[in-house]
Amino acid sequence: MSTIRTTLLACCMTLALPAHAASPAHGHAGGWEVADALAYRDKHAVYVVFSDRQFDRAAIAGDRKLDSFDIMNHESGPPTAHTYTIRIDEDGTLGGVTVPMPGGSSMNYTSEMAKGLTLSRNEQAAIAGTFTYGDARLTFDLPITSGELARPGKALPADGGEPGQILLAQVKAIHGNDFDTMLRLSPPQYREPMLKSKAAGKAQLEIDAVKKLTPTNVHITGGSIEGDHAWLDFTGEQRGAKVTGTATIERTAGAWYVRNLDIHDAG
Repeated sequence: MSTIRTTLLACCMTLALPAHAASPAHGHAGGWEVADALAYRDKHAVYVVFSDRQFDRAAIAGDRKLDSFDIMNHESGPPTAHTYTIRIDEDGTLGGVTVPMPGGSSMNYTSEMAKGLTLSRNEQAAIAGTFTYGDARLTFDLPITSGELARPGKALPADGGEPGQILLAQVKAIHGNDFDTMLRLSPPQYREPMLKSKAAGKAQLEIDAVKKLTPTNVHITGGSIEGDHAWLDFTGEQRGAKVTGTATIERTAGAWYVRNLDIHDAG
């Protein structure tokens, strides 16, 4: 099973992680001070991610997992964040370092980087140590998140309640080529570039791009709500295949908007 996540408009804390997920991590990198850090396991490596702002752990747990997509969402904000990621392989050696750059970034590795990692603990559930390379001086002692997370909040009604209505209305607008409704149901911070596209006569191009990433025949199967966040599980169809997924719906100034879809493609 593969996973596709899309922020619908990217084209144009009751904590659900362990209570000690923000255990001590400090230092600096790239001219900023560490405010928070997380560690998660992905296949045969552990990724330790430092940031200059706090992670929204409730939002991360909305789709019941912590992965690289959560880090990208954290970086893009709002508000935006700086991150510094080190990959530690099963044998305790450095697998690489990622520092986001304009236009995207990839994990880099040199033997000099590898010399900068010292681990004082490397266990299945926790990792601790220091990393020193270039302008990075980082210390961490963190639990490792892996497997399914407990979703925060209380259960929504079977139809998803008001957040469910917003999701279905947004999907209908996208597949009905209704740009104005799609704009109205979109988070305020995404509207300016959408309005510019409309003014340039490119509204249909925006819709077509998002339409490719949005399932049809969406049916809500459950969900939960915590403050201004709601998560809706759904089924649908995409590229001729049945899919399941989770939608993140957020409330701003009293109104609900679709933030992103996390689609599990059975194909």
